[in-house]
Amino acid sequence: MRVMQYQEYRESGNAKRPAVSTVGTVAILTLVILIGCFILRSSLNERARSDSDKHLLQSSGSRSIIR
Repeated sequence: MRVMQYQEYRESGNAKRPAVSTVGTVAILTLVILIGCFILRSSLNERARSDSDKHLLQSSGSRSIIR
């Protein structure tokens, strides 16, 4: 009888623990994904800015040549 109760206690305890840990892992994964997206976006914005700066320099240079 004691063994049965102990097994039920262990199972119920183990059943509760993964629920908490899965919530924690989901939260951590969400944070990691959000941070990754933020870094990606900022790096893409930097790249786009540098490209637009190059285009501006080239277009202004060509305009001065045309003038």
